[in-house]
Amino acid sequence: MSTRRRLARATDVRRQIAWRREASEHEIKRGRHKGFWPLYLRLSGRPPAQSAGDFAAILLVHERPATLDLQVRIALHTPSIGMVHISNNNPAVDVAEYLTIASRRVVVHEEFDWNQTRRYLLAGDLRDQRFVSLDDDIYLDPRHLEQLLGQFRREDAVPTGVTGQNRIADGWINEVVEEGPVDILNRLYVFSAEHVRRFHVLLDELGWSSDQRRTNFADDVLISATGDGPARIVPTPWIDCTSHNRKEISTFRRTGFHDPRGPWLEQAREIQLRRGWAASRD
Repeated sequence: MSTRRRLARATDVRRQIAWRREASEHEIKRGRHKGFWPLYLRLSGRPPAQSAGDFAAILLVHERPATLDLQVRIALHTPSIGMVHISNNNPAVDVAEYLTIASRRVVVHEEFDWNQTRRYLLAGDLRDQRFVSLDDDIYLDPRHLEQLLGQFRREDAVPTGVTGQNRIADGWINEVVEEGPVDILNRLYVFSAEHVRRFHVLLDELGWSSDQRRTNFADDVLISATGDGPARIVPTPWIDCTSHNRKEISTFRRTGFHDPRGPWLEQAREIQLRRGWAASRD
């Protein structure tokens, strides 16, 4: 083995050790995470070097960089996904330290500190026509993700996902997973270039400043109002990251997180109707 290959292999081993150490903290702090390691081991081989997939995947890096490696592997092993774009929204994170795989299909976009809205700003800069984006606390078997993308390819009028929220008089019904319409998608989003264009229209019509766009946790609210009707749930199995509900990490557990979401939803729906994207739900 050449010196270069030995050094490359040593670097890869160090990255895997570092990744496993942090993954142990984030993923299996309360015991072995059911389904996580079997999926990781099954995807540990080298993914296809090329893909004719017609979806671009957008992955975020912020509070859980240790989940990135498996998410990248999932995307690369999903036939409908061509390129994988990583939006590094945490300047303190060196993405290379968390990836144990190198692929020309993976592009890292070094960013400054933004919330999840950044994924749709990045999508607007890409030429792809279809997208899938995962939050950093969810995993899907590539076979199930492929089925979900195929469903969207056949019916792409509205953003699609696997779970969401419905608004009721005194609050929210969370983790809606039944097939059909939903008020707000959460955690995973399948959408088109037209939905991205409308997302930017919503931002402009809401009149939000650059700082509001960067700090308001409204990306899921707005993308859900960009279709020709309400967003849609397609029942699909997934695996939770075990830190999904940890208050110190999860943004949706923060005090006051849900307070503005109802008004944002009403404003987005009003624009959706006024623009003629969707008919009234009354």
